[in-house]
Amino acid sequence: MGFKPGQGLGKEGEGITKPIEVVVRKGKGAIGAYGSEKVRDPREVDVEQPSVQPARRAAVQQSKQWRKKDGADVPNYRFRTVEEVLEDKESKVAGGWDTSELSKVKVIDMTGKETRVLSGYHAMHTQRDRDDDDGPERIFDVAELRHNLDLLIDLSEARIVESNKKLEYEKNLAASLEDEQKVLTEDKERDDYHVGRLNVVFDMIDRLVANQDTMSLDDFLGIFNNLYDHHQEDYRSFEFDQLAAAIVSPIMARYLMHWDPLVDPTFAMREIIEWRRLLEPNQRSFEVARTTGNPFQNVLWTAWMPPVRQAVLRWSPRSFVDNDPILRLVKAWDHGMQDDILEQLVLPRLIAETEAWDPTVDPVPIHHWIHPWLEVRSFSSRLEVLYGTIRQKLSVALTQWKPIDPSARLMVEPWVDVFSPATLEQFLLRNILPKLHEVMERMVINPRSQILDPWNWTMEWSKLMPVSAMAALLEKHFFPKWLAVLDAWLARNPDMEEIPNWYSGWKGMIPEKLREHPSVQENLTKALIRMAGAIDDDDDEPLSPPTPAPLPPMPQQQQPPPPPPPLLPNPGVTLGYINSAPTFKDVVGRRAEELGAIFMPVVGKNYHGKQVFRFGSQNISIDRDVIFVQRGTNWVPIGLEELTRSSL
Repeated sequence: MGFKPGQGLGKEGEGITKPIEVVVRKGKGAIGAYGSEKVRDPREVDVEQPSVQPARRAAVQQSKQWRKKDGADVPNYRFRTVEEVLEDKESKVAGGWDTSELSKVKVIDMTGKETRVLSGYHAMHTQRDRDDDDGPERIFDVAELRHNLDLLIDLSEARIVESNKKLEYEKNLAASLEDEQKVLTEDKERDDYHVGRLNVVFDMIDRLVANQDTMSLDDFLGIFNNLYDHHQEDYRSFEFDQLAAAIVSPIMARYLMHWDPLVDPTFAMREIIEWRRLLEPNQRSFEVARTTGNPFQNVLWTAWMPPVRQAVLRWSPRSFVDNDPILRLVKAWDHGMQDDILEQLVLPRLIAETEAWDPTVDPVPIHHWIHPWLEVRSFSSRLEVLYGTIRQKLSVALTQWKPIDPSARLMVEPWVDVFSPATLEQFLLRNILPKLHEVMERMVINPRSQILDPWNWTMEWSKLMPVSAMAALLEKHFFPKWLAVLDAWLARNPDMEEIPNWYSGWKGMIPEKLREHPSVQENLTKALIRMAGAIDDDDDEPLSPPTPAPLPPMPQQQQPPPPPPPLLPNPGVTLGYINSAPTFKDVVGRRAEELGAIFMPVVGKNYHGKQVFRFGSQNISIDRDVIFVQRGTNWVPIGLEELTRSSL
């Protein structure tokens, strides 16, 4: 590695020349207590040796300065001011010295040759006197005296620091007392101001209470408006709204004593609106608000609600169709009492009137006095409790109804947008569709003299009835007879210019939405195919259209239906009666057949005692003409149209 004996380590030979030696420490002190632990290099000793003796002589000479000799220099003493002592104390605290009680614990230092008794742990930072062998020679050394002097100096500095702390405390206390005196003075001035204002307010209230029997409602309103506008802070702080409510409540009751809401629903509205500003509760604690309530609401319940309650008890909704005073009152008085009026007064009255309504004898349709209440947005959902009774009464009335009477459609049509789609569909299929089946079953197709009344009666319901139900109706009762008449007519070599007009006339009478249904298009296509097959056969003379059997009379309410007419030789000209109307199950099955979907009972499975059917990919059950579909573990009602869409 390039090492040469007798030379130092390193590139230039500046390193150590001997291996690291072990040095025996003279005493048992800590590392560095007896000087450097490093072995001196002879090269360094030779260089520094000449300067050692002068340094030792200077140290000895310095240590002998305490003696006063003739011609000797006066010792240089250093004095410290109080500010320097405090600054030094702060620097020691900032440097990490312990100023707690532990700093006052007596510490015995036995790390050197001589045992030292220290005043605290902070004294351990002081440097220990070097041993005589390592340090400069001492001519006169009194360790106890120096130690006592150090203690006296430390005690003096501690007293200075303690006195400074007390002085700072007194200064801070004086500043705090001055601030507190200032705050108390401001509080006193503010209290004196409020006391003066309260005296003025109390004088006004005393005069108000003393003259309340002779003052009018407007006089009270003016006084409390003055209090609120000019003493608003006191008005809110001392809750004068409670006082105003207690004073104005009996006066308001006397003012509204002769008020009839059915005659003038908006009476006293201006006064109550103005009082609302004065009686509405301000921000207050929850406990106060819970125990005292809303002063404005209390006044309304005490003074305004009794005449309203009496008026509602005398009110009959059927007597006020065009301009209902209670409805006007509810719309006008939007002051927080609207929900209470509707829930506690109006709704029970509407329920009672609906229960007493008879659609067969009542000249006023129920939607005339129920629908206006739908305009009250918060009340429309609560009216659903009436819809079940309305549908039940309409169903009873429709048992004796005949399609020739248009009043049924006028009663049902206003509820199209009110009832839910599924509920409306079930209602129509149960109460209207069987009647239409009877009419179309008895309808006769007579090209020579066609009576269209049954057709018109049926098509009037096409806007309300589900398209699938109307298509099934035509499929069952119209198209078989219509195609049979067409076949009989084509078999007699007719005028081929007359038949297309007859076909176009019937096609135009079918509503467009119904005409787009697949089953209707299929039957119209059948007619076109049959007409196209007979176009080429024009050798024979055209004959007149066949004369069908006469239209059987419609059954009357007091008479049983007549027996079916005898069958004609050509069964396609007219059809006989069907003794029973199709059931709702038949309608569902017909709809499944049109869609090409499976409709069959599920063996061994029922829901609430009713057979479960497979409709396409879904399980359904029919109970009282209502379809229930299985959704997981639940069964929910569903309309036929919605069931059809979900099965596609």
